[in-house]
Amino acid sequence: MTTTIELDLYSPRWGHSDRYSITLEENTLTVEMSTRKATCQWIPDEDPKWSKDLDQDALNKILNNDSIYPPERLKSLLVRAWRSWVNRELDDTQIKSEFKELEHWINAVTEARPTSDYWKTNF
Repeated sequence: MTTTIELDLYSPRWGHSDRYSITLEENTLTVEMSTRKATCQWIPDEDPKWSKDLDQDALNKILNNDSIYPPERLKSLLVRAWRSWVNRELDDTQIKSEFKELEHWINAVTEARPTSDYWKTNF
């Protein structure tokens, strides 16, 4: 049981969209962009375990490198959709559609960032 979803997320750092690949398996969710990777492990009766990169949250580090600062709830929403797919509440077509909804949300947040000279260096 595996499916892969492609998300095009706008990167203010580079001025274009970058393709992120999300692979869902029964016990692992993987987010990749180029050679960078973040994983989430599902362990029954425990909280999902997201990977770290040099003691930093790996998913946020990947996104922040592209000047993408998603809302705090992103990881929990990714997990919720992933587990719905694992539990067959969503099929492959539906999960791809739901992840596209998250893509639109992340891009809307990114596009709405402050762009004045004062804030530019923070985003």
